[in-house]
Parts: sequence; structure tokens; C-alpha cells
Amino acid sequence: MSGQETKEARTKWIKVRVSESERAEIEQKAILANVSIAELIRSSLRRVKTWTIKDKETEREKIREINRIGQNLNQIARFCHVHKSDADTAQIISALLKIEKQLDLTDSFSLLPHSRNSVNTELKGDEDAY
Repeated sequence: MSGQETKEARTKWIKVRVSESERAEIEQKAILANVSIAELIRSSLRRVKTWTIKDKETEREKIREINRIGQNLNQIARFCHVHKSDADTAQIISALLKIEKQLDLTDSFSLLPHSRNSVNTELKGDEDAY
């Protein structure tokens, strides 16, 4: 809080039962952090991310995209095993690099909706390559 903000009075209680060992663990963490138990709990709660329905659906879509990419990788592996002698290594490496770019976690893990078929079309130019 900045110096200009007024501190809201803490007049409400939240009671939580803990075991003796949980209490000891909480006390130890507060001592190590050099804060009171109350401040430790408050700061811990501020760090907790709550999930909205939208968040859950976004995560589910990311998992679906990862599964699709995994399927593409399996298709590439299958293609390599079947066509060992005539597989174009450069095309395969290019397709794998594109998948790696899509999995770059630094830009919010945004996957393109068309990534499911992108590897197939990159390898052979059409989706009927296999």
C-alpha cells in the first residue's frame, strides 16, 4: 500500500482448524519469513489463483491442442518408420521445428487452431499423404 491509502480495519475473523503438526509447520514458515502467522496466511491467499469457467475451458482447449500435436508427432514417427529409405529429413525437421515454435511457452502458449493438420500438409503437401 502507498502512504496515501488508508488501511481498512480488520474486524472480521476467519477460523480454521488445523492439526498440531500443521500449526507447527505454519509457525515455522512464519518465523522463517519473519512475518506473523496472520500476514503469512494473507500473503499466501493473495498468491492463490482462482479459476473461472472461462479459465477452465481455455486450459481444456490447450490440452486438446497438445493432444493434437502429439498425434501429429506420432504420424511423423510412423511415416519415418514406414519410409526409412526415402523420408525427406529436411521436411521432417522443418515440420518438427514448426511444432516446437507452437509449443513456445513464452508467448502465452497460444496454439493456432489449424495446427492439427499443419504437419501433415507440410510433409507431403496434402492431407492424404499417409
